[in-house]
Amino acid sequence: MAIAKRKVRTGRPRLGASSDSPPESRGPELAWIEAHRKLLLGQVGQWIVLDGEELLAVNPDLQVAVTEAAKKGARNLFVYRVPKDIEDPIAV
Repeated sequence: MAIAKRKVRTGRPRLGASSDSPPESRGPELAWIEAHRKLLLGQVGQWIVLDGEELLAVNPDLQVAVTEAAKKGARNLFVYRVPKDIEDPIAV
């Protein structure tokens, strides 16, 4: 009797991502963040969810923000928490 080998996944699955697909460029989302600094000044500490250049959700609760975005049918989410130092919005 042969035992079939199974692929074992670890961690949580990403929405809309296949484990075999290459990582996508997040250029549109990063450009959106850079272009909307003034808007983000009022969102410090909030989670924003983008799909490309489309803003899908803003919420202080990560789970709520992702759920709201997913309900809109988005499959390739980019999740970002607006930092206190919005002068450098992409700082790590």
